[in-house]
Amino acid sequence: QGETRRFDGLPTSAKEGAIWGVRDLERGERMAENIEICRRLWTEDNVSFAGKYRTFHDANVNPKPVQQPCPIWIAANPKPSLSGKALRRVAQIADGWMVASVWPGLFGALWTRLSRHLSEAGKDPAAFPNIAYHNIHLAHDRETALNETMRFLQAYYGPVFSPEQAAGWTAAGSPAHCIEDLNRLVRAGAKSGLRAATVSRIRSVPETGDAATTVLRPASSAISVKGSAEDLWKSAAHAASPAKAGGRGG
Repeated sequence: QGETRRFDGLPTSAKEGAIWGVRDLERGERMAENIEICRRLWTEDNVSFAGKYRTFHDANVNPKPVQQPCPIWIAANPKPSLSGKALRRVAQIADGWMVASVWPGLFGALWTRLSRHLSEAGKDPAAFPNIAYHNIHLAHDRETALNETMRFLQAYYGPVFSPEQAAGWTAAGSPAHCIEDLNRLVRAGAKSGLRAATVSRIRSVPETGDAATTVLRPASSAISVKGSAEDLWKSAAHAASPAKAGGRGG
């Protein structure tokens, strides 16, 4: 039967919404309304809805999800000083939270605030799931890894990330350094389901002599990354071929 999670997030700029005639200040309200609509269509028959942005009568979606309820997560990584409305929305209507830590220390700062909002909403922060979506770039030194990361991010997303943001969003450098970066997220509150995306390839790995890319998915439900530096090099060397380098992992 499998398992499905729906992730909802807002466009990263007003220009994206403007293409569809959506004003920047409407985005959060529209997403919340659409989540309400999805939940009703996935669980009820002959649904009628009259909202601020959507109105319809006697609508049905079939077949309905096997999972009841089908969890809906919200992806949100606002600046902490501007996070109040976005994180309250997560606490009030989401079944989980995903974040890209695009500034150094962002995950911990937001999780602390979200935990408070969850408690205010009558939810237990310890039971509320989260995912830290994070890049990993293995290289012989951190500077090389971050330079390659910046080139990848600019090619994939455009010129929207600063070097400081790339450093905050990437476990970069030697295996030991990457492991410590990931465990820092764990200590900040990241739970099971850490997702890591490789951004580039390793050239000339001393322990194996192979070039490779890898997508690291810790098997343990407690996502602490364990193992020696040599183990991580070997897992990288055998995970994928160089031809796949530069792809987006998930």
